[in-house]
Amino acid sequence: VFYGLYMWGSELTRQLNNRGFPFGVLKKTNKNNNLKSLKVRYNYLYMSDKAKKSIIIGVAVFEALFLVFALVISIIVFTTITNGEGMTEDMWRQANLDKNGPFIGFLQNENMAFFCIFIIPTLVFIVVDFIYFAIIASKKESSLSDAELKAIKKQAEEEVRAEMLEQMKAELKQEQEEKKEEKPV
Repeated sequence: VFYGLYMWGSELTRQLNNRGFPFGVLKKTNKNNNLKSLKVRYNYLYMSDKAKKSIIIGVAVFEALFLVFALVISIIVFTTITNGEGMTEDMWRQANLDKNGPFIGFLQNENMAFFCIFIIPTLVFIVVDFIYFAIIASKKESSLSDAELKAIKKQAEEEVRAEMLEQMKAELKQEQEEKKEEKPV
């Protein structure tokens, strides 16, 4: 199971990193497929390290608080449940509510509510943590700083623009030569 999650995370990371041109999307619109615009994507993959760390820390704090809350409530629910010997089901439910209050009594009486409120979110957190671990484990650390990465992106964009400009000039020159050849003298 863990190896499957690791491989799935590796494949997901590979797909996210190999979406084509890494610094933007080239839109080709006219009949000669000339470059119309270059848009730089800004999403989680290209956020600064400081922003990524603050998001990760915030999610981790929320997750830890939820898990501690769920653990405490679970212990209270299971240790304070009323022994139902000699009681009908309705009497037992009412005894749980009277003894433990409305929230804990409700969770003791309604097993599906307890499952949906505490167990499912806990399992989701565990699965998401494994997926995140698989992505982090398969990701290579960059030795470049944010400033160096921005400089590389800017240089790559300038190179692409220069290359596209040269290509457009060559195509324009070729079209002009074709037009000259088509005109009879």
